[in-house]
Amino acid sequence: MKIEDITCVMLSWKRPDNIKKIINKIKDYGLGGIIVCNNNKDIDLSFLTKSDVLVISHNKNNPVGLMSRITSALYASTEFIMTLDDDRIPTKECIEDMVYSMNSRNGDGQVGLDPRCLRDGIFCGCLKTKNGLVCPHTPPCFGYHEVESIITGTSLFSKKYLPFIIDAWEKTGYKKFMDGEDMFISFCIRKLSGLKPILIEKREKNKDWIKLPDPHAISLNAGRNLSNLYSKIWRLVNDNL
Repeated sequence: MKIEDITCVMLSWKRPDNIKKIINKIKDYGLGGIIVCNNNKDIDLSFLTKSDVLVISHNKNNPVGLMSRITSALYASTEFIMTLDDDRIPTKECIEDMVYSMNSRNGDGQVGLDPRCLRDGIFCGCLKTKNGLVCPHTPPCFGYHEVESIITGTSLFSKKYLPFIIDAWEKTGYKKFMDGEDMFISFCIRKLSGLKPILIEKREKNKDWIKLPDPHAISLNAGRNLSNLYSKIWRLVNDNL
């Protein structure tokens, strides 16, 4: 696969200025397409109407949450999907790293780019402080490694998984819980492919990725034990996929 085989699918909620900044940057990367999933009908994205970006709008307080990004990805014309949050801009080099890792697995499984991960049931934020990087895991989570789940951020996977993920979501009724949708998606891909996701953890802010304002974000604390949520979602996926 190449970078032109990827459609970027972004979820828009309350940060239209960020969407504009991201698209202005990534539109020159050579991606095969860009889709913006507007999850808030009160947010005006009309500035995208004259661009090559496909905007798919959903009702405010959409009950499927992040899953609306997955249903929107069905409109992609490329073989691969890259999900992207609206609070950061990855460099082209980072995306090329993801392509390289995906090619090493013949296009199967999931590759993520994120300063966060889930290992051994513990959420890792790996925050940068004046004293260096803080990570609850040993060895620290830097570079390339397999993880239990990709947690939002930037994720690359094949479009072939989408119908199975959506079907499993509907069968489990998981949309009632509205917590851990990204983990659910990651576990589905892991179950279907038989491969743990690869996480590329980049730490050089403004070099590897540009952080954007996220005033409405719901943040997790590094070191939080997510074992119970992890176990519940993994059981749901195993029982329904």
